[in-house]
Amino acid sequence: MKKKALSLLVLFLFILVTGCSGRWQHPTKPRSAWGQDHAKCEQLVRESIREAPDAYGAIDEHKLIKTCMKKMGWHK
Repeated sequence: MKKKALSLLVLFLFILVTGCSGRWQHPTKPRSAWGQDHAKCEQLVRESIREAPDAYGAIDEHKLIKTCMKKMGWHK
């Protein structure tokens, strides 16, 4: 049982690290502009979610923010 739990933990950590690795880049903006653009996307997404808060979870919010960042020209 402990081996299985440890294996699942290691797998989860591996997925977390590989899925979240990589830095956002923009073709014309400096890296320092990422924070402002991300905050803007968070605000836009949260305002849109307010209309139907029960329809969205944390994962949905994360995906919408990521989509917004891509629309602003950021990529990994």
